[in-house]
Amino acid sequence: MTLDMLFSTFDDRIVDLANRLPEQQDSVSIIICHQTDKALPKSIQLVFDSRSDIKYFPLQSKGVTKSRNFAIEQSQSDIIFFCDDDVHYEIDLYKKLIQAYKDNPESDFITFAYTKTGLGLHKFTKISYDHNFRSILKVGTIEVSCKRSSVYKVNEWFPEDMGAGSKYYLCDEPVFLSRLLKSGLKGRYLPVSIGEHPPESSGIELKDINAVVSRLYCFVRIFGGIRGRILYFLFITKNFSRFKTLSLFFKSLLIFMKRVD
Repeated sequence: MTLDMLFSTFDDRIVDLANRLPEQQDSVSIIICHQTDKALPKSIQLVFDSRSDIKYFPLQSKGVTKSRNFAIEQSQSDIIFFCDDDVHYEIDLYKKLIQAYKDNPESDFITFAYTKTGLGLHKFTKISYDHNFRSILKVGTIEVSCKRSSVYKVNEWFPEDMGAGSKYYLCDEPVFLSRLLKSGLKGRYLPVSIGEHPPESSGIELKDINAVVSRLYCFVRIFGGIRGRILYFLFITKNFSRFKTLSLFFKSLLIFMKRVD
C-alpha cells in the first residue's frame, strides 16, 4: 500500500512546515498545498527540489477546506492522510497507518489519536469503535485517514464555506465525515497515536457569532433541518458558560432559524 500525506498551510507557516517535514520513505508521498501570494523562499525551494517525494502546489485560494479538497484531487496513493503544519508525526507513521488498514479491511476511513504536549492522549479513549454520526462530531482533521478509492465514491468532500480561513471557521471535519457515512462508507477509530500536537485549541471558547453559526451549519448539514436545529439549541444552552459575552448567547438563540444550504 502507498500513502499520501496531505499538508495544508498558508503564508509564512511554510517555513515551520519545511523544518519539520517527515523524512523521505518508500511508498510515502508528501503533497503540500500552500495558500499564499508570496514567492517561496529559495532555501525552502531547494529543500523541496531535493526530494522526489514532495509535490508542492502554491494556491491563490483562501480557506483550509479548499486546500484539502485540492489536495485530494492531486492524490494518487492507496491511503490519504490529512496533515497539519504544526504536528510532529511519529517516525513509524507509515507502518501504523498501513497496518491499521490491513487489520480493518472493511474500513473506508480510520481515525487515530494523537498526544498533546504535556497532556498525553488527552481526549482519546483507549477502546476502538466504529464511527457513527455522533462520534464524528469530536473528530479533528489531523486524525483522519481514508482509502482514496472510497473517497472518490463521494460527490462532495470538505464544505468550502467552513473551516479555518473561512467565515464559518469551525466544524468542517464532521461535515466531511458525515458525507462519507451518508455515501455508505464505513469508518473506525483506533487508539493509536500518530503524532504530537501543541496544546492550544480553537474550539474551547465561543468567541463570536461565526463560531456559533459554524455549529448550526454542522448540525443541520449532518442531521437535517429539524433534528439539526434541535441539537443546535441543546448545544448552545448546554454550553452557556463557553460564551464570551451574554449578548452573544442571545444572538445565538436568534439565529436558530437561519437558512442553511
